[in-house]
Amino acid sequence: MEEVLVVKDPAVRRITAEEVWAKLKSAQDLPTLPKVANKVVRMAVDPNVSLKEVARVVESDPALAFKILKVVNSAFYGFSRRIGSISLAVNILGTREVILLTLGVSVFSAFPPVPGKPSFDREAFWRHSIGCGAIARALEERFGKGGYDELFSGGLLHDIGKIPLDQYFHSKFLDALDISRRERMPMEDAELRVFGTTHEEVGGWLAERWQLPEGLVACIRYHHRPLEAPPEYREEVGLVHIADILTKARGVGLGGDNVGFSLMHDAVWKEFAKDLGEVDVERLTFEMEDEIERAEAFMELYIEDTSKEENC
Repeated sequence: MEEVLVVKDPAVRRITAEEVWAKLKSAQDLPTLPKVANKVVRMAVDPNVSLKEVARVVESDPALAFKILKVVNSAFYGFSRRIGSISLAVNILGTREVILLTLGVSVFSAFPPVPGKPSFDREAFWRHSIGCGAIARALEERFGKGGYDELFSGGLLHDIGKIPLDQYFHSKFLDALDISRRERMPMEDAELRVFGTTHEEVGGWLAERWQLPEGLVACIRYHHRPLEAPPEYREEVGLVHIADILTKARGVGLGGDNVGFSLMHDAVWKEFAKDLGEVDVERLTFEMEDEIERAEAFMELYIEDTSKEENC
């Protein structure tokens, strides 16, 4: 007999996936990824791109250029002299950090918190996302798998589908959060119960609308089920999946649920690690700490500025 999912709280009413997609597809104010961010993402997968080209793109967005200069001149770097040009700043930060900051600032701005309502904690959400991006790239470097230039972006944007669900179905999304936390259920399962679809599917659809590279779309759409991803992207998606688990295990930010996470019992990790020999997972997790701290330092500056703007 097929198992029937019963919502314990009578106040929670499910809506259909058809209703969700109809509203999203007809939304006139659905944010678009700024052109600068889209260009930088595409540059990340171009082996021939130069730092000069990246600098030129960043300079085309004065607000973004200001943010990057602020990061370079922050106490985190501690340079003895002020860095005043984007060209020099991009050379110091490197392509990876430019991609992180560009996407973080752009997407965070595109999806502001719901005003006047109890909201999904966006700051904690972005901390988790940034941590996942940093760890995904560090895993690739640590194990020499593939050379995937989209991993940083894939980790950063893997949960992006949660934002439209919160923005356009706010009360229902809070219901899904409550079910996940109360019943210790993975967030995607709670979403299926409430919406009939998941943040993976919504995020994949949004990434396609933004015309992001196929590998990045796959990282977003399949990060909870990488073995179902197209074969050519399966390992890449698997790294984002593993990074997501490690980020949650370290308690970095908020993914939405509070289910216990164990890498040792994860089927994707077992498949990924079978050719690596013996791996100390606990040590591996702590080795990611520097990457997390570096990534968070960039976003901290943006969050700080956003708070100041809201209080003006």
